Amino acid sequence: FVGLFTTPMQWLASIGGERLDSLTADARKVREMQEQLDELRQQLDQRNQQLADYYNIKKENDDLKSYLDIKDAHADWQFQPAVIVGRDTNELFSGFTINKGAASGIHAGDPVITDSGLVGRVAKVGTTYAKVETIYHPDVQVSAISSRTEEIGVLVGDKVYADQNLVQMEYLDPKTAIAPGDLIVTSGKGGVYPQQVIIGTVQEVIQSKVDVSLTALVRPAVDLDRITSVMVITSFTGQGETMDALDDASSGE
Repeated sequence: FVGLFTTPMQWLASIGGERLDSLTADARKVREMQEQLDELRQQLDQRNQQLADYYNIKKENDDLKSYLDIKDAHADWQFQPAVIVGRDTNELFSGFTINKGAASGIHAGDPVITDSGLVGRVAKVGTTYAKVETIYHPDVQVSAISSRTEEIGVLVGDKVYADQNLVQMEYLDPKTAIAPGDLIVTSGKGGVYPQQVIIGTVQEVIQSKVDVSLTALVRPAVDLDRITSVMVITSFTGQGETMDALDDASSGE
C-alpha cells in the first residue's frame, strides 16, 4: 500500500531532478554563448575602430601629399592644416569652425584653401579654434582674374546665388571676353589672397543689377558643403601689401 504512493513520488522526483539538471546545463550553455557573443561584438567594435583609424590616416596622408605638392609649387606659402569640427545649420553661407586657432599661428583674414582651390578666409580666431567664412559670404570679397583673358573682377558672394552654389565675379567690362568654361583664379592684388589659387569656372555671364558692367557667375572648384579638412595659409609673399601701403602713407602725412 505504501509502495503505491512512494513509487510514483520517487519517479516524479527522478524526472524532476533530470529536468533540473537539464535546465541547469541549458542555462550554462546560454551563459557561455552570451559571453562568446559579447566577445565577438567587442572584437567587431575593435576591428571597426581600426578600420576607421586606417581610413582617417590614409585620408590625412593623401591630404598631406596634395598640400606638399602645393608647397612645392609655392615655396613662399606657410600652411597650417586644420579639421572642420563644427557647422552651424543656421549659417547661410556654408561657414564652419576648425580645430586650430591663435595658438597655431592663425590670424583673422588668413586665406583658407583645399588642394582643389579657394574656400574663403578666417573670420574669427580663438586660442584653439577659428571660424571660417566661405566665398559664398558677401563679406568675403576676392580680387579674381580669368586665366584665359586676364580680365580682373571682384568675386562677391550673394545669398540667392549661394543657394545655387555660385558666386559672382562683378565689375567686368561691358565688352568682356570672359565666357562660360573660363577658369577663374585669385589675382593676388590687395595682398589678401596669394596669386593663382583656383576659384572655379564660369557658368554664365549676365548683366549687372546695378550698372552697365557685366557679371560672371562662377561655380567654385571646392564643394564647400562636403569638405572635412582645410589648409590655412598663414603667410605668403605680398601678404598685407595694401594695408602696409596705407599705413606708410598715413604715417607720412
